[in-house]
Amino acid sequence: MFYIQNHTKAMLYSLMKERGEDGSQDNTVTQSRIAELASIISTHTTIVDEYFQSHGIASPSFDVNYSETSQISKEISASKSIILEATEELNSLIGGLVGVLTSMNVDEIWPAFTRMVDAIERWPDSQEPNETGYNLATNQFDTYFEGMKKSSHREKRFADVLTFFHAGGRWERAGLIEHYNWEVISAMCIDLARHHPKMKCISQDLPDMMEDIEAPEDLRGRVDIVAHNFFTEQPVKGADAYLFRWIFHDWSDKYSIRILQNLIPALKHKAQILIGKVCLPKYDGNTSLWEERRTRGSDFITKSCLNGRERDADEWAQLFEKADWGFKFQGIAAVQNSRFSVIEAIWEIGSAPGL
Repeated sequence: MFYIQNHTKAMLYSLMKERGEDGSQDNTVTQSRIAELASIISTHTTIVDEYFQSHGIASPSFDVNYSETSQISKEISASKSIILEATEELNSLIGGLVGVLTSMNVDEIWPAFTRMVDAIERWPDSQEPNETGYNLATNQFDTYFEGMKKSSHREKRFADVLTFFHAGGRWERAGLIEHYNWEVISAMCIDLARHHPKMKCISQDLPDMMEDIEAPEDLRGRVDIVAHNFFTEQPVKGADAYLFRWIFHDWSDKYSIRILQNLIPALKHKAQILIGKVCLPKYDGNTSLWEERRTRGSDFITKSCLNGRERDADEWAQLFEKADWGFKFQGIAAVQNSRFSVIEAIWEIGSAPGL
């Protein structure tokens, strides 16, 4: 469900007015909503903190032994509610539509979350996309995407979520297109071709996704649209590079290895395999809690719905090695102004005919 609680603002203003904090004494300065919310949070956090200190109540903590056992006044309870409401609204505003739509997505798949452990117990070590929490929650054994195809409403909602999700928050293609070093290869799709005039690009997707899609007139001859299922042999032989974007997190290692192995007959010596994807951070304390929560949350979603997974650098290296020893993992390239990373590998055995 996509909504922002409309009562939040009214509640905040009502309680602030009671305390003389509504700003009605000075209308000469127009404050942005996010600054207003930050001020509300600061003001009421100070009220709560001072109350705790004056009444000998321990400050809130994640310590396992912490317990707020003391009774607090109605006023302090109200301040705590204001802090939580304002924090939620500020979080949604700062995150933009992407944050709210992510919440909608989580709401849709919440039943799958609740059955994920049951699925792991029922199908230990399963890598099948139809042996998941989603399947137990819905009591049907199509895969998540097969089930979606049976509902035009779900299909449209999923497409809308992806559209908004990729429209901001450093997930846009622009960061990947503009800030990755594409000059080292000669071929890649529409936006990429426009930004790098020397490249020839071939865009692939499932046949039903490619219906009625044509390359723009100004790019015809340099951009081709080709229907292809990546669980079949790659038909484009001898390309300089093969780019996968938003693919592998949907699949367990078993199926990800098949995708890579279906490339092999097409690969020439030193062909590049590039995967535009989030890379899980190491547990080294250098990643913010906010980013950790986003990436680990994505890992939970793919596991509970698809038996897929996000991967860290070591797991990407292992995946290429399991697929074939001819794949040589090169590392992870961070992309400026983007949450994307590019997972890089090259093929060092054999050759294929040129394009």
